[in-house]
Amino acid sequence: MRLRNPLLITVLFLGGITAPLHAQITLTQRVIKIEPKARQVLDRVTDAYRKVSNLLLKTEFYSEMIPLDSNGNVVKIELPIEKSETAPPDKTAPDKNSARQKVPRSLQLAFSRPNRIRLEMTDATNEMQPYLYQWVSDGKYFYSTIPEKNYFTKEKAPRSFTDFFYLRHMNFTSWDILLLVGVDVFAEFLNMMDSVTIEGTESIRGVQTDIVKMEWASPYQEIVYRFYVGREDSLLRRVTQETRDTTAGNEPGKVGGGDPFDQLSDVVQPSNPVSIPLDEREVPLLPPPTEVKVPKSFKTRMTYEYSVDVRSEIAAGTFEFTPPVGALLSAEIPHKRLKVKDYRAMAKAILARRKN
Repeated sequence: MRLRNPLLITVLFLGGITAPLHAQITLTQRVIKIEPKARQVLDRVTDAYRKVSNLLLKTEFYSEMIPLDSNGNVVKIELPIEKSETAPPDKTAPDKNSARQKVPRSLQLAFSRPNRIRLEMTDATNEMQPYLYQWVSDGKYFYSTIPEKNYFTKEKAPRSFTDFFYLRHMNFTSWDILLLVGVDVFAEFLNMMDSVTIEGTESIRGVQTDIVKMEWASPYQEIVYRFYVGREDSLLRRVTQETRDTTAGNEPGKVGGGDPFDQLSDVVQPSNPVSIPLDEREVPLLPPPTEVKVPKSFKTRMTYEYSVDVRSEIAAGTFEFTPPVGALLSAEIPHKRLKVKDYRAMAKAILARRKN
């Protein structure tokens, strides 16, 4: 299936397969280098997802900020770590030198052809109010939840998963969902890249993978994708996206990597540092001064980690839907028209709060 529908292209980009802005406005023709072996690996991926019958999948997301020097090489910054002579080292504690952070969001997918699916997204961005989004088809009906409003929807499920595009509330902002529905996500994506090559192999949780590397560059930005493809089943085990703003770091007092880091420039690089005499007798435990090298620029890395389980059969109960406690069916929510007295009561309540 070629991705020609403009709506699908928009959905694809919203799902993380984002085209660089300057790729859309470049007037000169780009020279694309695609290794045949790399294209073959990507074709294997598309074909494997079209043929898979039953699949359990969990996706976790990680973000990372990587400091670079003026030549674009990775800089390792050693942060001071307090040591204790009495307490044993905590092997479970996160590495203080690591900038990799787990995004408080995850996806879980259960899929069985022709038309059964359970897709759940846990969003704990707000620790006080985490949300669970669900898209479920039991083969007869398709349900989705709107946890912010405590609503859920219900409509007749299509007979084939390829027809799920016609559902109003289905979520396609995921590599795997698009590949399972039969979309060749790489066919359009490759036309935006400068080069597509095989970078090598890597073992991920005991699975040997081929690494397909895609690169795109302009005077403003560099983007690198890496797809880790299982050699035996051709399914994705990891996807990374690295982005670097190549315009940053060239001006004195500016820190590269995007607008958020530019805000730090006045803090980390003061133009006129003030030297104040210090009597060491007053602070005998003062540690010796250390020189901290400020990186010239940064690149960000987004990582999609997949836990894949291909099965011959998935229990039917996996696809049963139970409405959240207290949730209302959106089609049955009464739309009550307020009367004049209701508006007056609301106005009085608002005025009373303002006086207090």
